[in-house]
Amino acid sequence: MVGGPRSGLGATAYGFHGTFNNAKVMWAEGNWTIEVAGGSPRYEQDTAYHLVNYLHSHYLPPYPGLIMIQLTHEGRGNKTQAVTHMDWIDGQYLMHIDTRIPGLQNPVSAAKMAVSWSHY
Repeated sequence: MVGGPRSGLGATAYGFHGTFNNAKVMWAEGNWTIEVAGGSPRYEQDTAYHLVNYLHSHYLPPYPGLIMIQLTHEGRGNKTQAVTHMDWIDGQYLMHIDTRIPGLQNPVSAAKMAVSWSHY
């Protein structure tokens, strides 16, 4: 379970290839599939926990979508950061949010942009 019992996620999938830092965690929030990759399970679970807490009180657009969060290790001390890519289809349009400014709050910031989106 991602983040332990406090997060409320009941399904988790880990895939390992090569080293421990190639783990991946995936889950679904409604019609959305969310994937966190590129870090150790500890950082992936922490990232997932913060995003789940936000998404349990804010709603993504009601369309099938994909959120891909890539954890990176940059800067002094090999600090773990995150960049987020979001895609969803609204009728004939593919909507895309790409947040490349690294930071651990990046996934929640990207989700806030998607939550504030409205069909025009």
